[in-house]
Amino acid sequence: MFKRCVRYLRQAFNHVYAGLVPVDVRWERAQRRYVSWAGNPMDPRYIEYVKSVGRRFSVFVGMPSRMVDVGCGNGVFAGVSYSEAGYLPLRRGEGYILGVDPLPQLKPIPWLSEFKRGKIEDVKLPPLDAAAFVTTFDHIADPITAIKRLKVAGVKTLYLWETLYHRHTPGDIDHPHHYTYDELSLLLRGHGFRITRFYHIDGNSVSLGCFIEAKTP
Repeated sequence: MFKRCVRYLRQAFNHVYAGLVPVDVRWERAQRRYVSWAGNPMDPRYIEYVKSVGRRFSVFVGMPSRMVDVGCGNGVFAGVSYSEAGYLPLRRGEGYILGVDPLPQLKPIPWLSEFKRGKIEDVKLPPLDAAAFVTTFDHIADPITAIKRLKVAGVKTLYLWETLYHRHTPGDIDHPHHYTYDELSLLLRGHGFRITRFYHIDGNSVSLGCFIEAKTP
């Protein structure tokens, strides 16, 4: 009962916080939290879960010839968890994968061909054909600008490993945005991308984890 009350209070705080604090301020605060977490040991059970689902996501993505990994991590907080999860063919030199993340790299990420520090909305992008968001799309402060810049770079396919909510839910301390399926689909369609594949991986009464492929003609 106590834990349930704490959870409801935390959710209420997040909703109020998301409603009062501008997205860019929440995004900056979240980045500071990520930096403070960098290097901390992660729960081994969570790491195994990420590796397992990450391998399935790699199969879902396949092998684009030129892809950007948006929010690739800094090699410690996220990168170590995904290092055995996929992109293995690219690590053998078959293709190009650019990593973009606002956090400084603390440890090299093995599968990247190149790393650029910064927001996907701001960094200069080379020609690309695909973009992958490994649990990062809901962390982007300005997703509309991000999608527009990816399209200018030539991206035709988006791959998202994402958590979607069953009903409209405000963002929270760590996520500038939360999406339902319909909200995400509408956002993507508004910028020329249509969902072409949807794969459900897990979920509960509040949200569901999924893989999404969205393409533009």
